[in-house]
Amino acid sequence: MLDAVPDIWAPWATKAKQTQLDPRKEAFVQEYGPYAKRWGAQLGVAPEVLLAMGASESNWGAAGSIFGIKRDPSEPGKSQTYDTWEAGPNGERIPQKASFAVYDSPDEAFAHFASLMQSERYRPALDYVKATGDSAGFLRQINDAGYASDRNWAGNIVAIANSLGDGNFPDAPPPGPGQVAGGVVGSMLSSGGAVPDNG
Repeated sequence: MLDAVPDIWAPWATKAKQTQLDPRKEAFVQEYGPYAKRWGAQLGVAPEVLLAMGASESNWGAAGSIFGIKRDPSEPGKSQTYDTWEAGPNGERIPQKASFAVYDSPDEAFAHFASLMQSERYRPALDYVKATGDSAGFLRQINDAGYASDRNWAGNIVAIANSLGDGNFPDAPPPGPGQVAGGVVGSMLSSGGAVPDNG
């Protein structure tokens, strides 16, 4: 569970803990939980936080872009266009289409997310969570840095993370040939691929 949940989020977190996951959400947890465990250990981020981000950004796996990382179609790597929304100046949802990075494996998706968190834009938040263990603060910081336009995004992720338990997921299977294996220097970084702007 996230230890550092601000009081304003406590009612959401309490409600989330009491909620049973439906079969689609449970399947998402079973598929991605082991990878969240592996990559959470590499990044110093609680696995339930990574899993909650992936659940929120992919609508529990309905979209092929687990972390909702935008990618210009002219950049290297696979992308797909999805209907999405961005928050307007008054918090209203503004529908739009955007291209998002899609992946051949969960490890590739988590490696891409890890490389994004190593960028200048998000590195202070990653350093903060490593030093403090404050996952809610980490989420607020990446939200403030532009990871999501919805100003309530961090609170929503905390609520989802708290519904997922303690992050005690089974181990992920070993990566297959050519797949990234649990380090933040993955194929995107070693091949010189650019870290996309996610905002």
